[in-house]
Amino acid sequence: MVSVSSPAASGNSTALTLLKGSSQSAAAATKQSAASQILSSISGNLDPLKQAEGQITRILLENGGQFIIGGAFSDITGTDNDDVIRAGPGGGVNGGAGDDIISGSFLMDISGGTGNDQISVSTDSTIDGGGGNDAISVGNRNTVAGGAGDDTISAGGNNTIDAGAGNDTINAAFENTVIGGVGNDTIGAAHRNSLDAGAGDDTISAGIGNTITGGTGNDKITISGLQAESYGNGSSGSTVKFEVGDGQDSISLIQSSSTVELGEGFTAENTKVTITGNKATISFGGNDNDGISVDFFFGSALTLSFADGNTLEVKPGETPMPSFVSSYGQV
Repeated sequence: MVSVSSPAASGNSTALTLLKGSSQSAAAATKQSAASQILSSISGNLDPLKQAEGQITRILLENGGQFIIGGAFSDITGTDNDDVIRAGPGGGVNGGAGDDIISGSFLMDISGGTGNDQISVSTDSTIDGGGGNDAISVGNRNTVAGGAGDDTISAGGNNTIDAGAGNDTINAAFENTVIGGVGNDTIGAAHRNSLDAGAGDDTISAGIGNTITGGTGNDKITISGLQAESYGNGSSGSTVKFEVGDGQDSISLIQSSSTVELGEGFTAENTKVTITGNKATISFGGNDNDGISVDFFFGSALTLSFADGNTLEVKPGETPMPSFVSSYGQV
């Protein structure tokens, strides 16, 4: 059984039921015919851009949720069940409870609510995933809050992303600001992003021109300069910020000359670098809790930059080919 709700001429809504089966009363047949006419009238009009401004069309689903299509500047509120929502530009969406699928456009204000939601928009929008393990995909110039839960967030360029608490997966292209929050996050970033993984044992893979803060926890960071000729403006590296209390981090450099900026409390005098093959181990006198191990590939090098202005160059004699390379060129 499927119910259909469509705006009536009076501005109210009429709800009709499509009945399955061959045995129908005259009244049921009349209702079936009216419902079929409504379905026919909206079947080619499920694109939000084809809806009238502010118009909202609702199709009731057997699971109790709704298939909702909103025109430009419409404000849509979902049900507490699993909804499918398509919204036009300039409007707002509150998915409510349930595992919702929300497709927006641009200039949107979207709240997924509780549940494991799937949310996608293009540009210039604000998205709050809310509670649950959400999947959020955005284009450019958006503000994204993942909320609590293990979220998956994909972003184009010039976005601001706060994944919130949880073990989140974030993929960002260019010039984004990313905050991982508390949890063991996995972050992939192309070029010129600001990445703050937050607390937890995080895994970060990045291209060139990025500023990377692993935060507290034992983080694994890979930096690739393989696309430096296309995007680097002469630079093949990124900058990693490391503070007292950040833990034991590991860094892999692939054809990259990168920098580790060490915070207050680290000095050249209390820093020891041990090189074996293509690996460097960096330890700090009087501090057994923090340390950095670095693997060098394809002629990579590292500069340690201290808060007092001193620097220390680290480059092993051999920098072999890594065992395998991903889409960004990382190990």
